[in-house]
Amino acid sequence: MKRATLLVAVALAGVAAIAVSARGGGERVSYTFTPAIRGLDSPVHVSAPRTEPNNLYIVEQRGRIRVRVGSSLQARPFLDIRSLVQCCGEQGLLSVAFHPNYARNKRFYVQYTDRSGDTRIVEYLSRGLARSPVRRRQIWFQNDPYPNHNGGQLAFGPDGYLYASPGDAGSGGDPENRAQNMRSLFGKLLRFNVNAPQPQPLIAALGLRNPWRFSFDRKTGDLYIGDVGQNAFEEVNFTPRRSPGLENYGWRV
Repeated sequence: MKRATLLVAVALAGVAAIAVSARGGGERVSYTFTPAIRGLDSPVHVSAPRTEPNNLYIVEQRGRIRVRVGSSLQARPFLDIRSLVQCCGEQGLLSVAFHPNYARNKRFYVQYTDRSGDTRIVEYLSRGLARSPVRRRQIWFQNDPYPNHNGGQLAFGPDGYLYASPGDAGSGGDPENRAQNMRSLFGKLLRFNVNAPQPQPLIAALGLRNPWRFSFDRKTGDLYIGDVGQNAFEEVNFTPRRSPGLENYGWRV
C-alpha cells in the first residue's frame, strides 16, 4: 500500500501579531493571538472526552493533568503523578486518552517516562474533578535504553483499540536498528485491546523514528502521524482506514 509523505515546515513566532502578504497582491492581513489559558507548566497535549464538550484536559510534562471548565482553569489537578515521572527534554507525562465509553466506565490512559527513564502506559479510573483518580493497572512497560525518542501519543482508533507510539528508543540514527526489527516493539505503532484482562501489544506499523503526535480522522478513520525527522526533513504520514495494516514508514532505511 502506497503512503503519502508530506514535507512540513513549521515556524513558531513569539509575537502577538503577524502580518502576511496576500498572494499576488499587496494586501496585508494581520492576525492577533490571544492567550486562552494562563498558569500552565510545560503543556504538551490537550484532549477531552466527547461527552464533556465544555471541558479541556491539559497534560503538563512534569506529571499533571489540568482541566479548564468553560473559561476557568481549575486549581485542583485532575491527575498529579509528578512523583512518578522523569522530566524533561523528551521525557515526562506525554499524553492522555479517554476510553470510548469513558462516560460509563471512567477509564483513561496515560503514557509517561518513569523515574528510571522507562516507558509506562497506565490505566486510571476517574472519580470526577473533585477527587484524585485511582490507578487501576499497568497496560505496558518498556525498558528504554536512551532518554530521547519516546513518542508519547495515545489515541483510540475507529476499531476501539488503544494506539501508542513509543519511538525508536533513541540515540541518533537508530543504532540498534530497532525500527525495522519486528522482534522489537520500538519504532512501531502499537495497539492494545484494553478491554481484555491482560492487554498485549500488537504491531500495527513499523519504521517510525519519534512519532510525537498522531490522530485519527473522526469522520473517515484515516490516520495521520507526525514523525520527527533527523537533520534533513520532518514527516506527516497518511494511512487510509482501508489499509490492510502493517505499513512500513521507512525509518531508518
